[in-house]
Amino acid sequence: MQASCAGILIIAKHAISFFVRCAKCSMMPEAGGMKSPILRHRILVPYVPLRLNQVQTSCAGILAFAQHRKNSQLPDVLTDRKDIFDMDIIGYVYTDFDEKKFGIPRQSGIVKELTGTIVFLPEYRQPEAFRGLEDFTYIWILWEFHKAKRENWSATVKPPKLGGNKRMGVFATRSPFRPNNIGLSSVRLLEIEYSEEFGPILQIAGADLLNQTPVYDIKPYIAYTDCHPDASGGFTETISPEKLNVIFPPELLAKIPEQKRPALIGILAEDPRPGYQNDAARKYGVAFAGFDVRFHICGNQLTVCEVVPYAT
Repeated sequence: MQASCAGILIIAKHAISFFVRCAKCSMMPEAGGMKSPILRHRILVPYVPLRLNQVQTSCAGILAFAQHRKNSQLPDVLTDRKDIFDMDIIGYVYTDFDEKKFGIPRQSGIVKELTGTIVFLPEYRQPEAFRGLEDFTYIWILWEFHKAKRENWSATVKPPKLGGNKRMGVFATRSPFRPNNIGLSSVRLLEIEYSEEFGPILQIAGADLLNQTPVYDIKPYIAYTDCHPDASGGFTETISPEKLNVIFPPELLAKIPEQKRPALIGILAEDPRPGYQNDAARKYGVAFAGFDVRFHICGNQLTVCEVVPYAT
């Protein structure tokens, strides 16, 4: 290992020497007053010190890792050992979204009126496991994109809010199509109910989850460490937060249960269409609370045109 790293350093130094010579030679005019094609190598010279430092640092890191592993008898975590990362489902979230196509908010907390219920599997229903959780206002939910499983993953994805035309690295997005199809949501904890049949049941708000989403874990949201007001938002800072003006005719709104209306209007105001769809003549639909709500969008106005029972 030490010999290999020493060899890397020697090669790097020879390469640097070559680039410097190329840079000097490129300043000499050729016949006809044209500069040598080697001129393109000159741009590498200002970066040479940084690259050398990177090589030295990398080699030192490799040696340190090898020595640490030798001393501590660490397992070879760099091999393919997927079997040791299996997780148990502890419960399920129940919401008003039976279809993943349209309507589910792209982030938790955006539509605060959206509620859900978390029911745990029998072995995780001990009341002692929830002792103290009632003192927290928000919780984190670690869950599975159970309807977004793919055999292979892609290093880049097309975020809908960027119009579906621009690719970003999957780790720079919250796309469901990931190496591990795991989701993370911060939701408001409304209440913990204790049922004789189902044990502790969590009532939540601000949910962005499909009905019957599997849950792997819950944790309390701790403001002093989880909140970062100075955080930058990357490409999301270019996305307009403007909401749509929702026109919901009273005779159609009356078909929706009264307690579900604020959440539905909040969903529609967030523009549930993919960013690449902007056809004013097209009729869109959202499946919510047992209804198929259909609408048109023209400019900044969404008009509901039909409400029918949702056919599964």
